[in-house]
Amino acid sequence: MGRRSKERSGGKGKKEREPASPREVIHRRAYWFDRARSLSELHGWAPTEAGDGQGLVGRYRAAIHRPIGELSSAELHTLLTQGTDPHFLAPVALERLRGPLGLDERALLGDVLRLPREFWRLRPFLEAELRELAAAILATLGEDADEPSALARELTRLLERA
Repeated sequence: MGRRSKERSGGKGKKEREPASPREVIHRRAYWFDRARSLSELHGWAPTEAGDGQGLVGRYRAAIHRPIGELSSAELHTLLTQGTDPHFLAPVALERLRGPLGLDERALLGDVLRLPREFWRLRPFLEAELRELAAAILATLGEDADEPSALARELTRLLERA
């Protein structure tokens, strides 16, 4: 094993950025993954019995064993609210939000808006897609209401932050 050489620091007074951790990967463009595979396959999770779709645990297990490309908005909502890693879920969720906004899609939109800023910082292409989608949804919500809805306020907040 070879020794690592010490990194030289720049000039005095220069503020250096902390080196990226080995786990930090910034996805600057869309990444491909097989949407015919399930979340448990993509993550390499140990096989478990597929759920029966009854109760929260059953719905969760059924969702992680279904191919990602076939997940409904309600299933994506279940997975995101349970803290499942959004790496594979967010691109599919954004696709689902391009259609008409029903009750499940509104819940899913709320989940997507509540993802941590760090998630979006590491995936600027997805953040750009979310901002484009937010502007389109905000335009369709209508401005005729006297007071904007909570959803409209969240979308406006997203569009205003830098």
